[in-house]
Amino acid sequence: MKGFRWCVFAVLMLAATNLRAACSWPAWEQFKQDYISESGRVIDPSDARKITTSEGQSYALFFALAANDRKAFDLLLAWTRDNLAGGDLAANLPAWLWGQKDKETWAVIDPKLRVRCRYLDCLVAAGSGAAVEKSGLHPHRQGAA
Repeated sequence: MKGFRWCVFAVLMLAATNLRAACSWPAWEQFKQDYISESGRVIDPSDARKITTSEGQSYALFFALAANDRKAFDLLLAWTRDNLAGGDLAANLPAWLWGQKDKETWAVIDPKLRVRCRYLDCLVAAGSGAAVEKSGLHPHRQGAA
């Protein structure tokens, strides 16, 4: 039930994005500078392993959508699809944890642990769907199903 309420809240917040689109959002710009790599990966600085979690990606996707930041949204969604969902969000549940497996390999740390519509699945679906409707981001519609 909490997951459903959270998804409803996310959808309601998405409906209000037009109010935010015309404004600058300094906190979002600072977040991007501090935590998002050039490739669209949200890096958790609180962990020495510099991990990425599906939750971090999902919040960044949501904030990019709320800020009407199409470039950031595209980068975040592409990184999420390619690295947490094995290249296909429609066919694969996203992994929860990604990072440095050994000195030379960066990848999903626990491939058996997948997110079950907590944050990422709901936000990718709601965010991608809203972005498609709002901005015409039609290439993302498949990943939003």
